[in-house]
Amino acid sequence: MPIAIPLKKFQFFPDKPKETSVSCLKMLSNGKHAATSKVDGWNTFMCNDGEMIESWSRTWKPLPVSTHLKQAWLELVKDGKIPDQSIINCEWMRMRSGSGDFKYDGPECLYLLTPYVMKGLFIGHQPYSERRKWLETLGLPVDDISITKSADQKHGLLLPAISDHDLESFFEAHKKAYRTEGIVICAKDGTLVANQTTSIKSNVMLKLKFRAGDDGRTEV
Repeated sequence: MPIAIPLKKFQFFPDKPKETSVSCLKMLSNGKHAATSKVDGWNTFMCNDGEMIESWSRTWKPLPVSTHLKQAWLELVKDGKIPDQSIINCEWMRMRSGSGDFKYDGPECLYLLTPYVMKGLFIGHQPYSERRKWLETLGLPVDDISITKSADQKHGLLLPAISDHDLESFFEAHKKAYRTEGIVICAKDGTLVANQTTSIKSNVMLKLKFRAGDDGRTEV
């Protein structure tokens, strides 16, 4: 059934990954799973309805995403790359107070994770591989984690690194990229639930962290 987007009223909650262990990585390096960076920011829904661009937390509270990022988002809408009436789950990154060793030190940016709604329709029934393939059509740069200092990132909108083989090495490489906490592993044929009551832990998403979130983080 189509899902319309009254931007200030319609609410669902993003699926959460379950925790896994390093010992599982070899087993998951089977071609049926893909891993992406678990960046250390604020989970965010970016919504567009016409030229109205809004940003909301995972619990549907407004987030002060900057005007220049919203403008960059609007350009993708105007170019026809992001359809009208879409909700895309992202991770919003910006400098924050705190003295943690891993405090994010880069410019404000948005990592696009997965679309939930496009053209007013819920698309979570599509497999992860298809949703990721769509993200790649946007032509955004990919943070391949080769840059260890976040301040050297020059892009406002980008995709997290991805790997579908040797997930052990992929996880180890993240320990040098302080803007990350670890990795999220998704079954390529996995789908989304988008529960309307609370975030549920998904059976098709796993997370493996090498550290806790930065001490300066504020939960929204």
